[in-house]
Amino acid sequence: MTRRLSPEKQLELERLSRLLGIMAGWADTLSGLPPEGDTFTKAVTRASEAKNLPGLQMILNDLVAMTQAASLDQRQLLDRQLKERAGVSLGSLMQRQFATVERILKRGKLTSDQQYYLIREHIEVIADDQTYAADLPALYAMIEAYETLVAKRAGR
Repeated sequence: MTRRLSPEKQLELERLSRLLGIMAGWADTLSGLPPEGDTFTKAVTRASEAKNLPGLQMILNDLVAMTQAASLDQRQLLDRQLKERAGVSLGSLMQRQFATVERILKRGKLTSDQQYYLIREHIEVIADDQTYAADLPALYAMIEAYETLVAKRAGR
């Protein structure tokens, strides 16, 4: 069953679907997954058809984080494709993700699974970067607190 979205959420869904179509195609070529298997493109299509906006946002966070493991040439190819076909840069997507993490850090707690996975991915990206070493204890504490909260809810 598909969800009914407000006009603003529908526009966001369409924007994310277009953007993720580009990124998923790029990731599929690097993944080595067989085209008949469960590819990134198929996951994006399923989430788009179900109007699963939170799911699409999580896929975006995953794919942005995955770009960190790509070579410079691979990231440049994705950046070109994003600029040409979606009018955004890979750098702007990364900045948005970092800005979201900053807002969560200032608030000091996680309020959704989406934020939980975003922070986990962010930790993986910054773990070896001394520039962000001061943020790690707070990020780990938020992860632990959220896991405790979820475990308590499940134990009801």
